[in-house]
Amino acid sequence: MIWIVSILIAISLILSSVFINFAPSFHNIIEKDFQRKARNNAVLSGLQYGNLLLRAGTIDPTASDISKRRRKITDTLVKKNGAQLKQVDTTITFSRVTASTPECNISVDVDIK
Repeated sequence: MIWIVSILIAISLILSSVFINFAPSFHNIIEKDFQRKARNNAVLSGLQYGNLLLRAGTIDPTASDISKRRRKITDTLVKKNGAQLKQVDTTITFSRVTASTPECNISVDVDIK
């Protein structure tokens, strides 16, 4: 009888040690998933904002100076209580439109700090 109890205790200790060892990696997995979602949302937001800039005519895609074809947006990721978590810098760049290349491509670079 006592050997059954000791075996059960040993198994439960082994299982609990395995779960305790994996606990820090769960936090990293959640953090990476949060950053992935934030990056995807920033890219989609940048593409929508870039499309809006083009339709509104507030940016000149024919300009030869790249600074006139680039916009930078800075956002912050916050918790529910208002504490700042991370800063998200989104850079929207428009390709130059010329007579030989009439299409304008929008590229979005996201940097999470």
